[in-house]
Amino acid sequence: MPTVKSLKPYRSFVLGHIKNGVATTNLLNAILDEVKETLKLDGVKRTIITTSKAKQDQELETAFICFSERSVSPWTIDSSVVDVLNHLVVICRYNRVCSICFSDSSFRLPIVKRFDTDENTGLGALRPIEQGIVNAAFVQGGTLTLWLSGTHRRTPVKADSKVLSGVNLRDALNPLEDQSYYFTAARSKANVEGKEVPIGASPRRSRVWMGPTRTWSEFRDSVLSLLKHLEGTKKPVAAPLPVVAITSIDAGKIRNAFDIGLAPMELTSDDVTIDAARRQDIEKWSYESDFEITSTTGINLAANIRLKGQLLGNLEFTFNTTNPDRVSWEVTGEPDSEEVRELHTTAIDLCSDPSWLKVWYESGHTISDGEVFEIRHRDMPFRNFKWANLGNFDVTREKPEPLDQIGTQDSLFCWTQLHWPNLDRGRTHPRGWLASDDGAMEIADFIHLAVEGERPILSLIHVKGAGSAAPNRGLSVSKYEIVTGQAVKNLRSLDRLILEDGMRGGMRKKVGALVWHNGRRSNRDRMLDALSQIGTDYDSQVVILQPHLTRTRYNEARQHPKSRDAARLRQLDTLLLSADASVRGVAGASLVAVGQL
Repeated sequence: MPTVKSLKPYRSFVLGHIKNGVATTNLLNAILDEVKETLKLDGVKRTIITTSKAKQDQELETAFICFSERSVSPWTIDSSVVDVLNHLVVICRYNRVCSICFSDSSFRLPIVKRFDTDENTGLGALRPIEQGIVNAAFVQGGTLTLWLSGTHRRTPVKADSKVLSGVNLRDALNPLEDQSYYFTAARSKANVEGKEVPIGASPRRSRVWMGPTRTWSEFRDSVLSLLKHLEGTKKPVAAPLPVVAITSIDAGKIRNAFDIGLAPMELTSDDVTIDAARRQDIEKWSYESDFEITSTTGINLAANIRLKGQLLGNLEFTFNTTNPDRVSWEVTGEPDSEEVRELHTTAIDLCSDPSWLKVWYESGHTISDGEVFEIRHRDMPFRNFKWANLGNFDVTREKPEPLDQIGTQDSLFCWTQLHWPNLDRGRTHPRGWLASDDGAMEIADFIHLAVEGERPILSLIHVKGAGSAAPNRGLSVSKYEIVTGQAVKNLRSLDRLILEDGMRGGMRKKVGALVWHNGRRSNRDRMLDALSQIGTDYDSQVVILQPHLTRTRYNEARQHPKSRDAARLRQLDTLLLSADASVRGVAGASLVAVGQL
């Protein structure tokens, strides 16, 4: 028989808080008894192997149950071919927070449904952790993986849901495109008791996961740290991630449903324990069911449902949005015939499950995952403006005459050669390699390579003169349109090999001689040698130097959101955010817009 010391569970937990006024004495044993009842461990299909009543293990109180489950193998109809699976449920408590760990994720839902009942005993004594607290505790630090679900209407040209992974996805989210998604789960490098720990969290499910363990002590210690950290988190965070959609605060305006579908989170789940039969069932109902809305009254609706084109019957949905964070509803209906009654009943069960149902409304609202979201464009600022001290340089003059006089006159080209990348002109001389590529079929006005820092930085710099040198000049979006288009058009040159080919092609032009290293004249061959040595591990950026926008005007527009300049700045934000999305998507680089200090 397994003992506690022999256990090494996968760390995937449902979290609960013991309700006020409920005594903790003998609570874990009561929870354990209710788990036995809920999972029907009566020896018919599932048989108990061993039970360990609540025991204190250092600061953690623990209890567990092992049981076996017999089922016909999914690949045969021969009932004599039986699979036997062994399962584990571990319950832990620290002060007034608990975790329940399941070896099979299919046990999670029936257990959680028993949370927070009026009896205040067993599982009913637990309430799910508020999602704002889960956000604050675990959706912090660098975000490694995001599971996103769309609130937008279904369309062939935009994904219903998607999974992203990266070094820190907070910076990878598209401020324009990703506003119509909300996150269902995230895996982040959370700071738990002073240690950076990769933790996955599904805040709406009051669930977290941390991966496998090698020993019981490793499991126990990590659970203790997690529960301590959770108990110490007091201030909820409603929106832990930038850009993505958040819950609507005005559900009273929902009306006129135009689409409905079944889209369970398990379609893009992180959970490796979903068996093949369960996944096949999910895909059948998600991809092969179809709804036809027949009538709507405010938020409520009626619809016909088909599976693989066969009519199963009608459904009526009555919603309660008193709490937009936890929408409830009732589904009723009649089957089309006795032959499809069982499938119709299954459809009602699935449509009653908040994790499955999604409804879209003409009012711009979406009910998804048991919450109300409002599709509303939020004006997102472009956050990568930088400000250059242009001193006595002529901000309206783009190039010197002739071009080979770069660095000797007061044009923006001359400023770039004399000062880039020192925006504050704090150094006497510029640093790094700089080449001008101005002309027909140019890569950029300038190509800059910095190799002094921890990682090389490759910059393609596009320069455009301001429309006016007046200190009080207004904000103009049109001054950015052409230069932004040029910047996006040449993104492919951020690839080092393509850039090298392009630079070699320009060696026969007059501009090919305009190369500097640390401010002194050099040649393209030497810069190409330096470029070839950086390999593929370098950072890259696209720079737009357009000094028509001044920092003073920018700050005034941000501080007065109803002003004319503020409206123009929002348009400029949209233009630059769209270009930034292209820069990130094509080259994994960043976009920098440089204005006048």
